[in-house]
Amino acid sequence: MWLLRPCKTAQRRLNIHKVTLIRLLQIPAKTYRLYSTNGSSSNSSRENGKAAGYTALAAAAGGGGIWWLTSSLKQKHQTKGMPCFTDAPTDQLAPALGPSKEGVSHILSNGAYSIPVTHIPGINRYDGSQLASSSPCEDRFVHGELPSPRNDGGHWAAWAIFDGHVGWQTADLLEKQLLPFMRHSLAQAKPDLGEGSAATDGAVQDAIIRAFVRLDDALMKKVSEAIESKTPLPDKLAGLMPGYAGSCALLSMYDPLTSTLHVACTGNSRAVLGRKRPDGSWEAVPLSLDQTAHNPEEFARLQREHPGEKDVVSMKDGRILGIGLSRTFRDSRWKLSDELHQDL
Repeated sequence: MWLLRPCKTAQRRLNIHKVTLIRLLQIPAKTYRLYSTNGSSSNSSRENGKAAGYTALAAAAGGGGIWWLTSSLKQKHQTKGMPCFTDAPTDQLAPALGPSKEGVSHILSNGAYSIPVTHIPGINRYDGSQLASSSPCEDRFVHGELPSPRNDGGHWAAWAIFDGHVGWQTADLLEKQLLPFMRHSLAQAKPDLGEGSAATDGAVQDAIIRAFVRLDDALMKKVSEAIESKTPLPDKLAGLMPGYAGSCALLSMYDPLTSTLHVACTGNSRAVLGRKRPDGSWEAVPLSLDQTAHNPEEFARLQREHPGEKDVVSMKDGRILGIGLSRTFRDSRWKLSDELHQDL
C-alpha cells in the first residue's frame, strides 16, 4: 500500500474545518513523495518529478484528509465515469424473494441433456442434468456406451457420477479413468459372462469390484511415489495436494442381453428407480446403499475391522475419523501408512 505525504504548501491548504467539496487538482509531481507501508522510503521508491500526477482530496469536518494518487500514464483500464446517486428514499425495504418458478426451472435445465438411443435394446432415451453446488465445481459425470465384453457386436450403456470433496482432482480423474478400468476388468471376465445367467451377474459384479479397487490402488500408488520422491519439499507438497481430494462414485451399467442394470456405489451418492404401479401411482425404489456409519451393515463392518477402537466412529454425528463416508476413492490422508505419514 502506498501513502501520499503532501508538501507544506498543500498542508496549509488543508487547514480548514469544513470542506464539503471533492476537488481534483493537478499539481507538479515535485510537491509529493511516495511512502511504502512495507518500510522506510528509499531513493528508488521516490518519484523524481519527471511526470505530473493527479490527486483527489476529500476532507471532512474538523480538517484532515485522504490523498489518493492515480497515475495518468499508461492507463490499462478506462472507466465509464463515476456512478451518480440520484434515487430518492423508498419504503421498499423487503429483501428480494429469489427467482421465480420459471427462473428456477431455467437454472435446473441449464445443464440438461437428452440422448436418444436406437441401437441398444431396452433403452429409447436417457436424460440428465447437473447443478453445481460450489465454484469451482468438484463433481463430474460421464455417460455413453461401451462395446459388449462378450465381443458379440453389441453395446452396453453406462452412466456414472462422481461426487468430489476437498477438491475436484479425484472426481476429474475418475471421469477419465473409471470406464477404461471397467472395460479392462470386464474383458478379463469374458470367459465367465456366458449367454446370460446368475453366474453372469456374479462375474460382472466381481469385475466391477476389481476395477474399483485397482483404480484406487493406482491413485494411492501415485501419492506414495510422490512422498518417497527426492524432490524438494515445497514441490513435493504441491504435488501431494491433489491426493488429499476424494470422491464418491456411482456407476450403472446396462447389459441388454440379460436386461440387467448393474449398480455399484462407493460413498453416499444414491441410485433410485422410479417405477409405476398398476394403479398409476409411482414409487421410488433404492438401488444403492449409503456407505456411512448410519448404515447398520457398514457400522458393523467398521466395528469388526477396528475392534476396541472406540474413537473410529463418533457416536455424536456418525463421522468416521472426521469424515462422513466409510468408503471413497483416494482421500489419501486416511489411507497412507504410518511410515509414509512420518515421512511427511
